[in-house]
Amino acid sequence: MSPLLQESGFAPLLDNSDAKLVISTMAFADTLDAIRGKLPAVGTDRWVLTNGVRPGFRVALALKTVTLHARHYGWADKTFGRKWAVPDKDPAKSWDNKFAIEDTLDKVALARAKASDANSFLYLAKANQLFVTGHKGTLGDGLRNVRAKVLLVPAQSDVLLFPAYSVRAMAILKSQGREVGYLEIDGDGGHLDGVLAVTRRGRSSENS
Repeated sequence: MSPLLQESGFAPLLDNSDAKLVISTMAFADTLDAIRGKLPAVGTDRWVLTNGVRPGFRVALALKTVTLHARHYGWADKTFGRKWAVPDKDPAKSWDNKFAIEDTLDKVALARAKASDANSFLYLAKANQLFVTGHKGTLGDGLRNVRAKVLLVPAQSDVLLFPAYSVRAMAILKSQGREVGYLEIDGDGGHLDGVLAVTRRGRSSENS
């Protein structure tokens, strides 16, 4: 359990909360603990405060947050609900006992961190922050150079690249005389539906 949650006294409030609130609160608290320099040691005691951090742990924390944001709460509820990571280890009985979704996010993040480096992650984040369509002053100006037919395929549950953004781009392109198609990927997988569910949407379109 996060030192921040322990110190604040908010931890007990999570006992009767749904999965989406638990996961969001845990990830947010982890991030704030990282900023404060109070990170969990990786060992038998998960939350011993330490100034020494195992290499890759900060990258893992960043990747865990990215994964959290790339998913939708519907996916969290359907996949994990409030299941415990270990059947006989109730999260209410010990700070060290996790919910299944916490355990999964931790393991996935640590595995990804082994193939990542902090510097490339920082540049990737900065590139996303600085990106402007067409490198112009406005979205309309950036889209004006598009000459090809356009097909926009957003994910319905994407909470990173909202479908509304695609709808806006479609309106601008049409106003500029471009031919635009629009298909929305159904599902509750969040941003990753744009990768994992796009073939399903393609087959559905072919059959319609």
